[in-house]
Order: sequence, then structure tokens, then C-alpha cells
Amino acid sequence: MGSIEEFVDDFIRRLDDDNDKIQKNLFTKDDLKGILLLLCKAQEKGNKKERPIVLNSITEKSKTPFGSLYLTAGHINNEIYECFIKLGKSGSDIAALIEAIARLISVGIQEGISIDKYISTLDGITGKEIWDYVSSDGEKVTVYSVPDLIAKVLKNLKEKLKFPE
Repeated sequence: MGSIEEFVDDFIRRLDDDNDKIQKNLFTKDDLKGILLLLCKAQEKGNKKERPIVLNSITEKSKTPFGSLYLTAGHINNEIYECFIKLGKSGSDIAALIEAIARLISVGIQEGISIDKYISTLDGITGKEIWDYVSSDGEKVTVYSVPDLIAKVLKNLKEKLKFPE
């Protein structure tokens, strides 16, 4: 486990060296470490679910102070199996961080970690910007950061899959 923690610490050090204010306001060091350590726990479980060739998905678009966030959740039997998240311009640091979160969530789910664990871990993370999120159901909720928004969108999509229209 030491090599994973060294990787996380190096990643955080490089983040500190970066002057990108948007990137620094999205995640704290502890947030990043917690997300990466969840992935490690998932790999230890080893309950990998096989991905079918064809997968249905649902996408939700949300406005943020950093641009539009698109979260697509692929699902099997109305349970989220993987997610793809896009925010920011392709090749930017913010897009890379968001893609990393999506990959970590997907790998964790496929290794047996519940989507609820990710929702509870990301929910309530605070950043510099605060805004309102209006779900596809019209519910208005205050959002405190991009990771907090990801938790709220995942929760909303999970509920949609639980009770399809």
C-alpha cells in the first residue's frame, strides 16, 4: 500500500506546484487522497463484474461556474456500472482530474464498491464556488464543489434507474 500512498502524495505535490486556481479550488489534498484510496480498496476486494458488449446509459448535463458538466452513467439491470464525466476543454488539467474521478468510480464499481460509497464520499466536499444545481426532475439543490455536484448527479441518476419512467 506504501507505493499507492507515495503516488498519491507525489500527485498532490505536483498539484501544489501548479498555479491553476480553478484546479486548486476543486479538490483538497484530503479529498484526492480519499478518492484514490477508495480505488485501492476496490482492487483489494477483487469482485470484478464483467462488462457486456452493449450497455445502456443515461446522461445528465449540469451547469457549473467552470462550464457544463456531462455525466453519463452506463447501467446493467438498472444499477450503475460505469460513468464518464466531462468538464472543461479537452487536454486541460480540470478535464484530466474529472476524467480521473470518473475512472476511479467506474473501476471501483466494477470491483465491488457500492455507488452509494462514492456518493457519500463526494457529497458535501466544499470549494470556493457555490451554485444551484437543478436536476432533470426540476429539484433545486445548493452545490459546494464539482465533486459535490458529481455526488448529487450520481444520486439523481441512481434514483432514475431505480424508478424508470
